[in-house]
Amino acid sequence: MNIKEYGTIQADGEIVKYKITIFSFLILLIFLIGISISIGSVKMDIIDVYKIIIAKSFPFLNINNNEVLEYIVWNLRMPRVLGAIIIGAILASSGVVCQSILRNPLASPFTIGLSSAAAFGASIAIILGAGIAYGSYTFLITNEIFIITNAFILCLICSIVISIIARIKGTNPTVIVLTGIAIGYFFSAFTSILQYTSQAEALKAVIVWLLGDLGLLNWEKLIWISSGLIGIIIFIHMGWRLNAFNMGEEIASSLGINIKKIRAICIIVIGFMIAVTISFVGVIGFICLVSPHIARIIIGNDNRKLIITSSLIGSNLLLLSDTIARTIFSPLILPVGAITSLIGGPFFVYLLIKSRRMYWS
Repeated sequence: MNIKEYGTIQADGEIVKYKITIFSFLILLIFLIGISISIGSVKMDIIDVYKIIIAKSFPFLNINNNEVLEYIVWNLRMPRVLGAIIIGAILASSGVVCQSILRNPLASPFTIGLSSAAAFGASIAIILGAGIAYGSYTFLITNEIFIITNAFILCLICSIVISIIARIKGTNPTVIVLTGIAIGYFFSAFTSILQYTSQAEALKAVIVWLLGDLGLLNWEKLIWISSGLIGIIIFIHMGWRLNAFNMGEEIASSLGINIKKIRAICIIVIGFMIAVTISFVGVIGFICLVSPHIARIIIGNDNRKLIITSSLIGSNLLLLSDTIARTIFSPLILPVGAITSLIGGPFFVYLLIKSRRMYWS
């Protein structure tokens, strides 16, 4: 066997492994959808859940179902489940790209300050009247456009500040990450000040929202959130350019890639994706950090495969976390952000310990 034949066999093996990985996570996701929807105050048989989903997705099949169960599945639980899938994919893919363009395994929209900026922008909008508190645990978003716009503007400001400092100090990825962390603390401080000075109802709305909650989703909000999937399409299209970042900036530049331009575009697109998700469900951490690393362990560093695989892993992780949040202390429903933090926190510590020689020496 010559080198060419060996390379072809190895490439074919990687393609097969990639396809098996995608298929496995799709099957797991379908299973989790059935489990998540069947669990709740009204218990359902998982077969009935799938029958209702098929009947609503393909009306021409004329499948008869219980109308009450159909309403619960399709109007009450399905938006939450689909929201978890979409948001998990958005967060995970943004994490992949963050780590690629900054060449840092600890990089994510949270560690470079974008999430804190979006949270501050959305908090301002809620306190100004876009969110009204009611009941004990939930609040009503009354002006989605206002919240999204505010969150995106603050994300954009954060991106511009990071870019300016990077130009002054150089485009060293470590400088960008450290700058992002500092800016994140800055915006977090302002969010805390807003909470301290706001009225009781607005304070309740912001606090509940900052914990992260998928329970506010409906079909109308899913349309808005789905706009974040455009970012995933853009990143997949840029996959080979992102791969060049893995080889170093000098090699990427020699291939004709404008490093500064690609990095700026990616940060702005990530800012939009994070703004869309945070505006509707609040802050959900660690999905964007954990998912890319799990994907890398399985399929390697090829961003063309990594973005899709990581998105699927993120969808599974967030849906699983939300199912746990709804059931672990039933009938009390925990914020999904608390569960993702419980999962992601130890993993983050593991990364710090594993990478200490590279980043702390």
